[in-house]
Amino acid sequence: MLVNILFYIIFISQIFLISYYYPKKIINRVNWVINKYPPNQYSKLYPESITKTQKGQRNYWLINQAIILVGVFLLYSYWSSAQENPAFYQEAESWPIFFGMVQCIPFILLELSGFKHFKLMRKADTRKSRTADLTPRRLFDFISPVLIVLAFTTYIFACLFSLYIDEFTFAKDSLVIISALTLSNAVSIAVTVFNLSGTRLDPHQSTIDRNKQISFTIKSVTHVSIYVSLFIIAHLVIRHFDIPFIEIMINSIYFQLVIFLGIGAMLNQVKVEELNFDVYKSDNSVTDSTVD
Repeated sequence: MLVNILFYIIFISQIFLISYYYPKKIINRVNWVINKYPPNQYSKLYPESITKTQKGQRNYWLINQAIILVGVFLLYSYWSSAQENPAFYQEAESWPIFFGMVQCIPFILLELSGFKHFKLMRKADTRKSRTADLTPRRLFDFISPVLIVLAFTTYIFACLFSLYIDEFTFAKDSLVIISALTLSNAVSIAVTVFNLSGTRLDPHQSTIDRNKQISFTIKSVTHVSIYVSLFIIAHLVIRHFDIPFIEIMINSIYFQLVIFLGIGAMLNQVKVEELNFDVYKSDNSVTDSTVD
């Protein structure tokens, strides 16, 4: 009974945090920018009409509301099943993972919309002469070596611990875990390399804001890499010591941590009030609108 009560609390937190709290903060952030930097004065920030932007916001919010209803339905279904089977957590242990994937859909759509927005900004950029920032970007200018070492160490430990649990027999479970961890870290490395060497998506972004963004992104994917490894280690410990009642809660906490370290950290660290919006002015004459 106590296990189910704890799960209710944790799962409600997952619904609220990922599908209401952070989406609401994102919408408020966009509205603040629109009101503070309107299209008639900052036209370079709006390659599409403001109506489309507001429609996208509305759709984003509606999708999250629909997902909240799905979460409430899952919570009710779990409660109903737990009345007959108090150990229902063993059958529903994967629910937070699959629901978390659904909760990530609006964020993925938002990211894709951002890529489209920047593409339109580049297309609308008619400047004939541009300057380039030739300062080389080095990894440790944006992140502490300690974090990189910690990410690598937790990855190696998770792989070795998985092999240890299966007595170094290279069982299917170990191979799946090691492959998933390797793929996850490969994506993190690819994101890091792209940010260090790729062209800026926003053609008007100032160099200072660009560097802040690079620093945040690299730190974020590194933290996520560490927590993915810790998540795998936690699952292996649960499996090794046969304590399945914790797994359903670990699965929910994991997704909340990923969003907290990703979206949450972005909203807290990349403060929109501190960004340089002068580069988007209609009569922009700011010289720091370089491209790489």
